[in-house]
Amino acid sequence: MDAEGERKIRKPAGARHAPAGWIMRAQMILFSREGLRTSAIAAEPGCHMQTVRERIERFNAEGLPRTGRLNTRAHPWVRGRPPPQPRTPRREFVYLP
Repeated sequence: MDAEGERKIRKPAGARHAPAGWIMRAQMILFSREGLRTSAIAAEPGCHMQTVRERIERFNAEGLPRTGRLNTRAHPWVRGRPPPQPRTPRREFVYLP
């Protein structure tokens, strides 16, 4: 990882106003780069060792583009408010006597 990649990982790892998932994943990657074992990395945020393995494997496979967003559920190209949905015409109520 070059200096730019290191900066992109260290920024969310030290952030105070970022989603907790981003911070936790970035810290896992940094701890792994420092040479800590999976059990030691998992003890820090209080998660399972398999979670740490999966995050590190994903980072090794996909690199920085995936971790730029650091969110597993949202697509990296989706930003901001969703587009408005077209309004459907209201149904007319028929009152029976």
